[in-house]
This record gives sequence, structure tokens and C-alpha cells, in this order.
Amino acid sequence: MANRPLIERDGRLHELPMEEPGSGLHPTHIDAIAALLIGESERLKSDLKNTGSCDTSYSLGDLARFRVNIYRQNGHHGIVMRKLQSSVPTLESLGLPPIFQQMVREKFGIIFLTGSTGSAKTTTLAAMLNEIKSDAGSARRDAGGSD
Repeated sequence: MANRPLIERDGRLHELPMEEPGSGLHPTHIDAIAALLIGESERLKSDLKNTGSCDTSYSLGDLARFRVNIYRQNGHHGIVMRKLQSSVPTLESLGLPPIFQQMVREKFGIIFLTGSTGSAKTTTLAAMLNEIKSDAGSARRDAGGSD
């Protein structure tokens, strides 16, 4: 049985229109796409076998990047792809409180960032890491080093 792919927009799921009425993706199509995304990665194969899912990424050149979750359901694969921002935002542009700037400048400690799916954890971590990299580069330049 063919299923139409779904996209989430504004918190609601929408079926993608298909050219042919009644057409869609068969479970074997999804299995084939999953196999292409997994490729020869032993880690992904092991994760999928042992936990029932695996996480990877996919890039369309300079056009777009995606976080990808591949899982097993009813004997076939399912795939969820989440589009990533093409550029890493700054902590300031995310509207985060100033404490985040202070946290990334600490030399020791651990930061736990938690939240529900889609709450921008990955985006926030990317912005924090970018800030750390930027500060490290500034420190090397100030000390006479090079990047």
C-alpha cells in the first residue's frame, strides 16, 4: 500500500501532493531510501539493529542540510528528516538571556541542555559551540597565535 509523504508546517501534518492520483511511497521505497542514507556505515547499521533507530545527516550540496532519523516500524523503515538552518545563529540572535554568554566562557563545568523535540536544542548547542570557537580564536590572536 502506498503512503503519501507528510510534512509538518505550522505544527500540523500535511500530505504532499503526488502527480498521480493514488500514488505514493511504498514501504519498499522507504526501505531503499533508508539503505542509501545508511550506506556502508557500520555505526548506523549497528544502532538500527540494536536500538531500532539511528541518527545521521544528509546534505543537498549548498542548498540544504537535514538531521535524519531512521527507525523500524511494522517490519519496514520509517524516515524523519528535519531541515537544519544553513548558517549557525548567534546566541544573541536566538534571544537567549546573557547567562548563556557567561556559561560558554567558563573554563570548567558541564552544561545540560534539555527540551522537547523541536525546541531548538541543536540550534542552541551549535550557537554555543560557535561562540566558544570564536572566543578561542580571539584568545589565540590576542596571544600572538594563528587560527
